[in-house]
Amino acid sequence: MNDRFYHLYDENGVRRFRFDRPDKDTPYYHMHVYDENKQLLDINGNRVDESSPDGHIKSNYLGGQPNE
Repeated sequence: MNDRFYHLYDENGVRRFRFDRPDKDTPYYHMHVYDENKQLLDINGNRVDESSPDGHIKSNYLGGQPNE
């Protein structure tokens, strides 16, 4: 894992998950989920625009949220 991202790829080499640390735009640990066509998905599996806040899914993958 580098300073900000952890990526998971499927068997075809397509990135399916990206886990991010908090940053200036999203102040909590979050993940991005992608379909087989590299389209960003929301928590319900619906396609959303790459800049949509719905594509930033809150995640506790590093053991909690800031200030918890």
